[in-house]
Formats: sequence, structure tokens, C-alpha cells
Amino acid sequence: EVGYQPEVILAGRRINDTMAAHIGQRMVKLLKEREAGMQNARVGILGLTFKENIPDLRNSMVPKIAEALREAEIDILIHDPMADDEDTREAFGLTLSALGTFEELDGLILAVAHDEYRQRPAGALTAMLRPGGVLIDVKSMLNEDDLPNGMTYWSL
Repeated sequence: EVGYQPEVILAGRRINDTMAAHIGQRMVKLLKEREAGMQNARVGILGLTFKENIPDLRNSMVPKIAEALREAEIDILIHDPMADDEDTREAFGLTLSALGTFEELDGLILAVAHDEYRQRPAGALTAMLRPGGVLIDVKSMLNEDDLPNGMTYWSL
């Protein structure tokens, strides 16, 4: 109304809007750098809702992460204990997977810090990965010192 352009706020919005694609592209880059490369890569994403411990899907950036991975022809699995499977299909065209199917993954993205994930020991999460797997910890939930050698870990 007064003609002032809040550049800092607008710059922050631009960064937030591109972060999901950046995370997906970062996973692709880290997978390519591995000895096993990207052939038949499978990546699991833990969390879909907008915030931890709530079922609200509105404004979730995880579908953009999934889109970046699919563009690289990566098979993805998504789990979220709070999200409704039907709502997820309607809103994003995505299907939720049971946590028990998260095994032998090439990559794992901890996207939403639900209590269910926080309460698991780091070893239970890294056990979902093949040796030499890639773990992206969007919420910095894990302590890198607790992770096994030989895997690639990246967090914001």
C-alpha cells in the first residue's frame, strides 16, 4: 500500500519455494557420486505432511522432492504416519507405502520430524539403506557421529 517492496521477505520466499527441488536434486547428485551409481535406484521419503505430528497436507513441499526424484527416473517410496492415503492420492497423486517396505534403499530422505521417526534409534533408520546408501536429513534429526561409516550423510 505504501509502495515499499520487502526484498528480504521476497528473497526468503524464493529460497523456500526452491528448497524442495534442491533437496531432490541433491539426492540425485549424491546417488550419482556413489560407486553403485543410479541404476535402478530406490529412495524412501519419511514424512509428507506440512509439519510434524499433524495430518495437514496443505503446503507440503515433499511432493516437489518426489517430482525431482521421479524426473531422474528414481523409484520412490513415501511413508507418513499422520497422512491419509486417500487424501494423499487426491492431493498429489502419490501413494503411501508401509514402513516395512523401506528396505534395501539406495537413499533415504528424513523430510518431516514426526515423533515416530524421532523415537527410532539412528541404526533403525540407517538399516533401511543398502551399504553405501545416501541419507538426507532435512530436519537435522540425527547426530552424524551415531551413523555407520560408509554411508553418505547430508543435512541442512
